[in-house]
Amino acid sequence: FLGHERDGRTGPEKSFTLAGGATITFTDVLSSAFAISDDYGAILVSSNVATLVVESTTSTPGGGGEFGQGLGASGRDDHARSLVGVRDDSRFRTNLVLTNAVEKAIDVDLNLFDDRGGVLGSLRVRLEPLGMRQVNEVSRSVGATGEVAGARLVLSTPTPGGAFAAYASVINNGTDDPRILSPR
Repeated sequence: FLGHERDGRTGPEKSFTLAGGATITFTDVLSSAFAISDDYGAILVSSNVATLVVESTTSTPGGGGEFGQGLGASGRDDHARSLVGVRDDSRFRTNLVLTNAVEKAIDVDLNLFDDRGGVLGSLRVRLEPLGMRQVNEVSRSVGATGEVAGARLVLSTPTPGGAFAAYASVINNGTDDPRILSPR
């Protein structure tokens, strides 16, 4: 468990053995695998086989049931470049999640463009080794003002040997229902 906004190398570790073709499900992975009751952050999964499939689902009780979203794991060689459909306005907010994939601190540059290619803002984010950081209302964080819809967030790292994973959630301000923006 790498946690958030800290050096992820110090987090607790847990090992599991799976037979070929087997699956394992953790209903609340922080509680059941790490005995942690109140935290959030990234989890680094390592395997001795390249065919391991990892999926996550985050859900929150509400409205007579649950709402949430699913996300597939990113591999070490997956490089996030752009997220399209960023929106921060009276109806929606976009939260960005960045995770450092290397065991040294890196910088990640965020550059936001409107639907015509005009620059809306930029920001450099520092990630600790194997660290994770959530940037809420990413348009506001990079300096954009007013209603933002249909924007494109371009991500890069100037750090030699740096690598990171990213995704964003566009969240309905009325229902808190999220939808995922996957990197391309």
